[in-house]
Amino acid sequence: MTLDRSSLLGLVILVAVLCSGCGPSAKDRLIGRWQGTIEVDDTKVQQKLDEAGNNPIKQAIAKKFIEAIKQGTMDFELKADGSFTSSVRLGPLTKDTYGNWKVLTDAGDRITVQLTDHNGQTNQPTLAFADDGAFAVEAEGEASEFAVFRCRRVKTTGE
Repeated sequence: MTLDRSSLLGLVILVAVLCSGCGPSAKDRLIGRWQGTIEVDDTKVQQKLDEAGNNPIKQAIAKKFIEAIKQGTMDFELKADGSFTSSVRLGPLTKDTYGNWKVLTDAGDRITVQLTDHNGQTNQPTLAFADDGAFAVEAEGEASEFAVFRCRRVKTTGE
């Protein structure tokens, strides 16, 4: 049996399509416990402080805000049943919540999820995966100017 070019091309495309579905789904990649820390761009932090000018009150508020961001952490678990729990800490402030999650889009290393907390508030972050399985999420609000969340899977005993 001989294959002509169009048959060979069709076979290559079929193999590529079949293999693209061989890896774990976006949901499977996300299920588990994760810990996140906030990384800041020091140059952009300095720009933020410079924006406060010589006003001592604005300077103090900006410094406290940046200090809280630098100390920020996020712990969360995405469960196979579509539920989640999370705890976010920014300086002395803590927010614990729970709710439901689902994958909205899967573009390989960029996955957008929808988180709906127990109060009905919805958030749709896009997670950018790195080679080591960790991912980054852009911070929201004013912190997005100079900060990014970096999240790593938490290994539990027995894994």
